[in-house]
Amino acid sequence: MSDIPPYDTDIDFRDEIPFLTTLEQYDDELADDKNYRAGKESKSVENLIPHSYITKSQSKTFKKLKEDPPLNTAIVVMDLSENYSYTIQNEILSYHWNRGGCTIHPVGLYLKKDDEVFISNHCFISDDLQHDTSFVNYAQTEISECLKENHPKINQVHYFTDGCAGQYKNRNSFKNLTNHHKDFEMKAEHSFFAISHGKSICHGLGGTVQRILRTASLQLSDENEIKTSTAVYDFCKVNIEKNDEGESLDDESEDEAMDDEPEEGEEDYATDKEDEEKGK
Repeated sequence: MSDIPPYDTDIDFRDEIPFLTTLEQYDDELADDKNYRAGKESKSVENLIPHSYITKSQSKTFKKLKEDPPLNTAIVVMDLSENYSYTIQNEILSYHWNRGGCTIHPVGLYLKKDDEVFISNHCFISDDLQHDTSFVNYAQTEISECLKENHPKINQVHYFTDGCAGQYKNRNSFKNLTNHHKDFEMKAEHSFFAISHGKSICHGLGGTVQRILRTASLQLSDENEIKTSTAVYDFCKVNIEKNDEGESLDDESEDEAMDDEPEEGEEDYATDKEDEEKGK
């Protein structure tokens, strides 16, 4: 016990701690270090500089494409959200630790329509929790069919996603990209966001859907609990999809409202992998 130094009560915890805020300052600091000049420093800076350049250049290009999409080309942004965990107001303790959930995969479309930028928001809901390339290919199939039906002049798709190897950046996804024109009769290219810089409309879509679902689940009665992917899909179709006046769609007005284009060029869809089983 005698080896333990006494607590220093004279330490001033209000001392300012300097830190570097820019890449230039970070580079200058390392350049002054003898070890760095001697080549003993790690390769972190060598990787950081091109990463910074790629991030800024890609961000500028992505913004330009969204604001002015090329003619007959659709800009498609995809990003899997965090799985939605079913929430129940009066849940018991064991259910809290064994909640089920569903996959939410937001997709944002940007394209030129009548010389104006048209934005279309989609959200795929499924009980498939694998988050693999097959799920992404299913989403691509549905998006391609939507483009053919509603925007027949589109003949090329430019995908933007993160570089996650589980679903977007692997040998299977590149094989699908190679066969994209054969499968969907549309040319395609795929760009991957720089690591940790893939913020897009998908984050807002996924967060909004989950917030609305969670809030509603805490207010619903026990008879109307949202505990399956089908229940999530049905709730979203009625309560999130809006018509021109911003009112919730009901069964009688859904087809009529879908035929009318939104006033500001935006439309929201909730798409379920179980649609095929329902005959849609």
